[in-house]
Amino acid sequence: YQPVVRAVTGEVCDEEALSRWVDPVRGVMKPSEFVPYLEDAKVLYKLDLFVIETALAEIRERKAAGLFIVPISVNLSWSDFTRCDMVTEISERMDRYGVPRHMLNVEITESVVGRHPEYMRLQVERFHKAGINVWMDDFGSGYSSLEFLQSFDFDLIKFDTEFIRDLYTGKKSRIIMTQLIQMALKIGIDMIAEGVETPEQESFLREIGVDKIQGFYYSSPVPLTEILRRYAND
Repeated sequence: YQPVVRAVTGEVCDEEALSRWVDPVRGVMKPSEFVPYLEDAKVLYKLDLFVIETALAEIRERKAAGLFIVPISVNLSWSDFTRCDMVTEISERMDRYGVPRHMLNVEITESVVGRHPEYMRLQVERFHKAGINVWMDDFGSGYSSLEFLQSFDFDLIKFDTEFIRDLYTGKKSRIIMTQLIQMALKIGIDMIAEGVETPEQESFLREIGVDKIQGFYYSSPVPLTEILRRYAND
C-alpha cells in the first residue's frame, strides 16, 4: 500500500493497493515486469480481483483490531472489463467482507477510458449506482483528458507523474499545472498529485491548491506487516 497524504495536515486520507511479485530468485518484481505476460494470457483480471479481495480482507482485519482505516483504491485494466463484469464482481466481494462501498475507490486510466468511451461511461455510472467512487488515473497522459473530464462523472482525478517530474524543467510546466489545478477546483472535483518525490514539488503543489499528495516524498509502498509494525510503535 502507498498512502495518500493531506498536504496541510500530514494525515493519511487514502491508500492505493499495489501489486508486487516476490520471486525467490529475482526478488521483488514490479508490475511492468509481469503484467504484460498476464495480459497476453488473458488472466490479468484474476490478479486484479485477488488484489481487491486481499485489500477487503485486510480492511476487515484492521477494523477488527481497532486500527485507523482509510479508503483503499485499486487499479482496473481494460482487460478486466472484457473478461468479467467488474462492477458485480467487486460489489459482491465488498458485501461478502462486510466493507462499506465508500471504503473502496476504483482507478481507471485515461487510456482505458479511451478504448471504448461509451462502454466505459456506462461502467462508471454502474459503479456510482453501486456506491463505489471512480477515479481517473494518469490524468493528462493523453490527448483527451479535458474531453473525458467533461463527459465523465469522475469523483477524483490523479495527475500523471510526468506532470510532477516536469515541474522544474521549465516555466511552462508550472503554469500548465497551476491552471489545471485551478480548473479542477472551480468545477469542484477532488484531485491527487502522484509521483511527488521532493520537498520542492510538495511545497509548490501545496501552494497552488493541491490538497492530496502521493509519492516517495512521504512513503514508498509498504506491505500490511510494515503498517501494523508502525501502529505497534505508535
